[in-house]
Amino acid sequence: MEKNFIIIRGPAGGGKTTIGVGLAKELKGKFICFDKILKENNLGYLSGEKWVLEKKCLKGNKIVLKKILGKFKNKNVVIEGNFYHKKQIEDLEKNLPKTPKIFTLKANVPTCLERDKTRKPLGEKGIKDVHKLVSKFDYGKIIETEKKTMREVIKEIISFL
Repeated sequence: MEKNFIIIRGPAGGGKTTIGVGLAKELKGKFICFDKILKENNLGYLSGEKWVLEKKCLKGNKIVLKKILGKFKNKNVVIEGNFYHKKQIEDLEKNLPKTPKIFTLKANVPTCLERDKTRKPLGEKGIKDVHKLVSKFDYGKIIETEKKTMREVIKEIISFL
């Protein structure tokens, strides 16, 4: 299989991290959590909010691209994040050495709330706010995660690579 850059976006509690880690493992690739990049570089959330300004996301892109172009350029790379801003995804598409495969994971609010209980929770308001922001637009292939196992979602994503 050829090397791929894969972007997984979706709401908090939609399964992005679980799917992204599993997919990277399956593809013997690298996993990048965009939220972790933002946090490590003080580009995080606005005070009291659960979203990040577009300009901060674009700065995060530069950090991710430097990492990818440095040590990961010959590997499969899975990047996961909320990706609230279309411009942020377009920037990655334009600057990656190969056009990424992009997947939007879909899960309803009750499912996201239930999954939120299994990690450091955002809480009901945070989940609903992020869901609303991420749901403003779809990008790439749409993958419904409702009532699917991690294996089923990974298999579906791989079928598009």
